[in-house]
Amino acid sequence: NITEGQLRITHSNALGTGAVSITDDGANSNREPSLELDAAGLLVANDITITNDGFLKRLRFDMTGTGNTSEISGTLTLLETTDRIIGVTAGSGETLVLSGQVRGAGVLTVQGNSGGTVKLTNDTSDHTGVVLVRQGGTLEISSIADAGVASSVGAGSSVTLGYRNETGTLRYVGDCDSTNRQIRIGEDFSGTNRTGGGTIDANGTGALVFTNSVFNEAEVGAWVGARTLTLVGSNSGAN
Repeated sequence: NITEGQLRITHSNALGTGAVSITDDGANSNREPSLELDAAGLLVANDITITNDGFLKRLRFDMTGTGNTSEISGTLTLLETTDRIIGVTAGSGETLVLSGQVRGAGVLTVQGNSGGTVKLTNDTSDHTGVVLVRQGGTLEISSIADAGVASSVGAGSSVTLGYRNETGTLRYVGDCDSTNRQIRIGEDFSGTNRTGGGTIDANGTGALVFTNSVFNEAEVGAWVGARTLTLVGSNSGAN
């Protein structure tokens, strides 16, 4: 178990063959446990669970330089339910691939540190929790289905792009999907005039179609300001 501080690994087999738990043991302990992938080209096969205990918990791939990629092929189980205190992070210009299943009802917060990418490539993931993309990060997905149906981005009901005044990007690279999931642009819990934005990047070989008659899941409160949704991508189909 990783219960406090940073555990940095530089070899694919550094964690052995057992399961790994990232847990901040105690309701207010604030020990900030973190598993840090600290080398390019890693392939980590361990199953990893992020628990619902304590405060900040992180899974990070953030090296010096850009263009590096590492991968976690084990199952990632998310149990933490508060979206502001957990982070799956790829540093600026870096790519973290999650090729194993993502499961659980906890939050998946993707943090990009101004340009990092997290790729979800397992089309059988049945994660049902919140998905939040922030800090200028990109979440790349190979599939998306209706709420309640497994896909690379899980089986949840919505995706949130941006937090406070930050931005987030959802990049689709699949071969044609439709979904009734909603998109929320920006999220916050306090403050004033929050103006974060989101981008949907349709780069698949087929179209990405949103079928819900209410596309945007509204964010309400005194702090909500004008926010921007940007649509880009190379696919020329009926997105």
